[in-house]
Amino acid sequence: MTSTTTTSIVLRPSSSPRLPSPSTSSLSSSNRQSSQIVRTYKYAHQLFLTRRVHEALEVLEPVLRPAESRSNAPGTAESDTHAPLISSASRGARIKVWSLYISILNAIAQMSSEQGKRTFGSARWKELVAKARNGTIWEDVIQDGYAGVEGDVDADVVVNL
Repeated sequence: MTSTTTTSIVLRPSSSPRLPSPSTSSLSSSNRQSSQIVRTYKYAHQLFLTRRVHEALEVLEPVLRPAESRSNAPGTAESDTHAPLISSASRGARIKVWSLYISILNAIAQMSSEQGKRTFGSARWKELVAKARNGTIWEDVIQDGYAGVEGDVDADVVVNL
């Protein structure tokens, strides 16, 4: 004789409404940031392709540099630095953005000194050329793009450098 046991599961609706969990809202925030990074990349890329190097750099740099927020509240630091948007981007977006930035720096380094100084101003042009020629861009990539972990830098970015 065979006996069969059945188990029934009763699902009861919860009395309180479901709120998004922290992981869901952070995922949504992450998606918005990724979308913003992709839009910024596409716009900067289009500017670069149309030889508007200065404008492409201006559009792309805010994604690559830490945001600074200023507060005048008593007892707070005058300037707090937050992680740049690129540090939260997907691997593909990081590679594209850093590769474009490296290409922009290369184009700037290839400008004549007269054109570079006229486009960026003498001090800024020299700073940008030094990044490209002296390799200080590597430190920017590591610190701003990969939270200081050299081993995390994507191979495609290393090749472009």
